[in-house]
Amino acid sequence: MLQQTPGSRVEGYYERFRGRYPSVESLADAAPAAVRESWEGLGYYRRAANLHRLAQRVVAEHAGVIPADPAVLFGL
Repeated sequence: MLQQTPGSRVEGYYERFRGRYPSVESLADAAPAAVRESWEGLGYYRRAANLHRLAQRVVAEHAGVIPADPAVLFGL
């Protein structure tokens, strides 16, 4: 959310987003339209779509655990 968006603007969005998607699994299971709606107002909607796809891969390929290895994480 902070990429090219001021932190003061992100603060409220982040809290609402985390409230709606408290886990990687909840984000992965969400409908793409719901994720986009949660991102509404931040712009750069591709970031929301990429984050959603990342959550789906983490659930599918890593049992919902975000990899600690930077090389693996970068590969996602």
